[in-house]
Amino acid sequence: MMYSQDAFIDIIDNMIPSEIQMSLKDEEENCESIIDLVNVQEKARVLTIKHKLSSTHRWVKATCMDSNGHRSESYWCDVCNLRCSAFDHINCLSIISKVNNYLPSYTVHNKYLMLTCNQVMNMIHPGKELRCFDCGMPENGKSEDCTLIEC
Repeated sequence: MMYSQDAFIDIIDNMIPSEIQMSLKDEEENCESIIDLVNVQEKARVLTIKHKLSSTHRWVKATCMDSNGHRSESYWCDVCNLRCSAFDHINCLSIISKVNNYLPSYTVHNKYLMLTCNQVMNMIHPGKELRCFDCGMPENGKSEDCTLIEC
C-alpha cells in the first residue's frame, strides 16, 4: 500500500522509537530556530526509516542509469529490485550526506522509502509486469515520479 508523502510523514512520526526520541532530546532542547527543530525532526524520521524499513531490504551499491540517461550511484535491493538514493537528507535544507551504513532512507525520486522488502514483494505479480525504470517499484506502488516500463 502506498501513502501520500504527508500521510507517510504522520505514520513515520508515530513510529519513532523511544530510544531515538531520547537520543535526540538534547539536540531538540538546544534548537535556536524553527529550522533547527525541523532538522532534528528530519533526523528522527531518517533514523526510523533506516531502523524499521530500510533494514528489511538486502542492499548492494550499484551504478544505475536513469530514464534521462544519467549514471548515478544508488542502492539496489537484490530481493525486490527497489533502488534508493546514495544520499541521506539529514538536514531538510539540502544539506545532504552520503549513506554510509548500507541503509538508504530516500528513493531515487527523492522521496522517503516507505515500504519494507516484503511489502514490495507482495506487489509483484508473476510474469511480465510494469515497473518504474528509475526506482524499480511495481506498477501498483508507483508514484507520480515513476516512469513505467515492461519487465
